[in-house]
Amino acid sequence: MISIPFKRFFTGSIRRLFYLLVISAMLPSLCILVYSSILRSAQAIESAQGNAITAVHNISTQQRIISENTKILLMTLSQLPALLDGNKSVSADFLKNVLSQYPLYDNLFVVDLQGRLINSAVGLPEELTDISSRRFFREARRARAFSVGDSMGGLGGEKVQSLHFSYPIMDSLGQMEAIVVASTSSALYSRYFAGSDLSGDGNLCLTDRSGRIIYSVSGQGRFVPGDKLPDKLWQDLEVMYDDRGIFNTLDFDGKTIIVAYQRLRLSSSEWPYLNVILAIPEGEVYGAARQEMYFSLSLLGLALLLALGTVFLVSNFIIMPGVNRLVNTARSLTEGDFNARADMGEQKSELGAVGTALDEMATALQQRTGDLVEAKDRAEDANRAKSEFLANMSHELRTPLNGVLGMLQIMQLSELNREQKESLDTAIYSGRNLLRIINDILDFSKIEAGKLDIEAVPFNLRESCRAVYDIFKPEAGGKGIEFVLHIEDDVPVCLLGDEVRVRQIIFNLIGNAIKFTSQGRVELQISREGREAAEQDFCRTRFVVRDTGIGIASDKLDKIFESFTQADGATTRKYGGTGLGLTIVRRLVELMRGEISMTSQEGKGTTMTVLLPFTIIADQGIAKPADGELEQARDPENLFLLLAEDEPVNRITSTRFLQHLGHRVVHAENGRQALDILTEHPDLDGILMDIQMPLMDGMEATRIIRNSHELRQFSLIPIIALTAHALTGDREKFLQTGMNDYLSKPLNRHELREVLRRVFGGPASGKEIN
Repeated sequence: MISIPFKRFFTGSIRRLFYLLVISAMLPSLCILVYSSILRSAQAIESAQGNAITAVHNISTQQRIISENTKILLMTLSQLPALLDGNKSVSADFLKNVLSQYPLYDNLFVVDLQGRLINSAVGLPEELTDISSRRFFREARRARAFSVGDSMGGLGGEKVQSLHFSYPIMDSLGQMEAIVVASTSSALYSRYFAGSDLSGDGNLCLTDRSGRIIYSVSGQGRFVPGDKLPDKLWQDLEVMYDDRGIFNTLDFDGKTIIVAYQRLRLSSSEWPYLNVILAIPEGEVYGAARQEMYFSLSLLGLALLLALGTVFLVSNFIIMPGVNRLVNTARSLTEGDFNARADMGEQKSELGAVGTALDEMATALQQRTGDLVEAKDRAEDANRAKSEFLANMSHELRTPLNGVLGMLQIMQLSELNREQKESLDTAIYSGRNLLRIINDILDFSKIEAGKLDIEAVPFNLRESCRAVYDIFKPEAGGKGIEFVLHIEDDVPVCLLGDEVRVRQIIFNLIGNAIKFTSQGRVELQISREGREAAEQDFCRTRFVVRDTGIGIASDKLDKIFESFTQADGATTRKYGGTGLGLTIVRRLVELMRGEISMTSQEGKGTTMTVLLPFTIIADQGIAKPADGELEQARDPENLFLLLAEDEPVNRITSTRFLQHLGHRVVHAENGRQALDILTEHPDLDGILMDIQMPLMDGMEATRIIRNSHELRQFSLIPIIALTAHALTGDREKFLQTGMNDYLSKPLNRHELREVLRRVFGGPASGKEIN
């Protein structure tokens, strides 16, 4: 089965697919061609090495024959008295006659035991009249036998080298009298090497035992008689153990050459007196194989071009017009033009079948368009109804709950005995739990309806986390649980994100941890993950909530994030809850493009980990009071406030709260009545405006107050929104209308006090409120 990456390689346009198929078809031929070239190159190297060894061996054999013949000649001459005849003229004539019979030699001469010239067939240069230091003289005198010396300049010029053979002349008593010497002729090697074909860069040469070149046939004239072999070549040759072999080395230009060699000795116990060397550039050996490969590649490339040209013509003029027609028809259908048709005619090819199927699909789509439009309208109506239902439910559920909790909080301000206070605290606690359940259900409904949006506003992460910590600390302390908050130092203070949803996530996680922990410890740890230089304005923050509670069985971990689900029925009966908390947390984390994970061990505890991305901003990006500013602000005193509230219970609750704080209150049951009361009480300090009221709602009344010419004296009066609405964006909508602050129902007297401080209060030493 074709793997996925391989499939992707062959996906794309039809034209590209055809090109890939043609190229793929050529690949086996290319592989065979390359393999054949490598095989022929190896064979060429093997053949060249064999030929080189054979050539060197043949030349070495000829040289051995020359050495043997020279030895016989010199032995014969050493027995003739004429060489030492007192008449030098007779002796010279004799040597000349002998030399004329052996044209392979340059000269024949005789020297005494001190190396001084006695007689010569040909005149010698002055530097050769004393040869006492020459190796061929010293070896013959020492060994009293046939010897060969190093090369030296001959009679043909300074670049002509001769190899000298010597033999001792003995008297009748076996005493050495003189030494007879024969020097080889350059014509000798010219004749031997005449058949050598070194037209390229090959080099064939003879060297003496010191590496000096005696004779050479060089394709580029690099091996010159009289010069030494290149150092690299000579060093590699010296380390060769055998007298005959082949090796690779580098030439003058750093290119690889094949070197075949053979050393010649007079006997196995003596040093070599001659080296036969044949050097062939490896590139020349590969030359023929490469030329053949290049020729084959040219033919293959030409065939490939012809094939690609054929593909181009066939695809552009035969296949692609039909494909383009199908693509354009499909694109028109995608854009909503259900009248588009491919009209492939009578084509019986696969493209014709696709075109026919596409036209049939277009007809079916056209027939169903009306149904889809009608279904879409119904869905939009249902969605609008659902949104309105959420808004109304938020108001209708919170309004009576506001009255219940408000009245209970008012009762807390009265004189109570211990039993009454405990009962009242229990009722308030139960009411807040009910409020939390209502909030969870409404949040879940908003998420399901796609109406919950994530904001991006500056906020202080540390303060938000500490606020949640302060809420749960008394509850944890009441259960005897150690509650710890740890924020790493590198966590940024100021971030851009949805503070409300971050607090909601932490609130739910900590609430669950404390709920299901009866002893031990609950910990909230906040740290920063990753500090890449490329992401200096980006922060991934990790929130970890650990507890030592009841834990969750491993087989139930997958169900814990499902809606209305807890670990088991017993947990629900014992601890209560709707099972929506973690579902909402997971959905919020996903909406914020974060990650959530959980590990748990039954009976030992649970660890919840949330990873959320934020943008880091400067501290001044958050409009927040300075440290301790709220604590230093004084409570406003003796305010005269208008409370616009249509619900009697909420009106009574809010009035009691305000009166307890020392303020006077006048009431209005709708927005229109609130406008009338403004004209009757010009000394009003501010307004608490309910949003949803009959006849005229709070937002319309606020717009009139801010913009009406008749009420211009109240255009700047502080207005605080009171609402049971809890949908995303409500707060911003109210503030844009002209309201100064926002309070959500059910009212909490502590939150009411803080809002009054923010709107009407000021520093203790500040000016009075007008």
